[in-house]
Amino acid sequence: MVNHLTDNEIDDLRQKLQKNLDRTRENIERLSGRLSEDTTDPNYNQNYGDTGMRTQDAERVAELLEHEKIFLTELEQAISRIENGTYGICEVSGQPISKKRLSAKPTATTTIEVAKKEG
Repeated sequence: MVNHLTDNEIDDLRQKLQKNLDRTRENIERLSGRLSEDTTDPNYNQNYGDTGMRTQDAERVAELLEHEKIFLTELEQAISRIENGTYGICEVSGQPISKKRLSAKPTATTTIEVAKKEG
């Protein structure tokens, strides 16, 4: 199914995905730690001038954490598609996803044409 990609290209993309996966897991751990520090640190109230700043910071960290969790899922799914032989095939059209698109966005599940239509 992945005949438009060579074994070397697949290996390179798998390595890129794995590096992103490792970095994303580290980010999730760091952000989770920051959220729990902020809520359990007895000096937390002294580190900020007002409640609004604390709330804004916690919301920003929570948003970043959610984004990282979504990205982690996309990375895991892309690696799974490599393992089951469906990586690089558009989930909508069944057409090969271009090498250029996969290189730019290794988690892509659709061709650029489909992505543009879906907006």
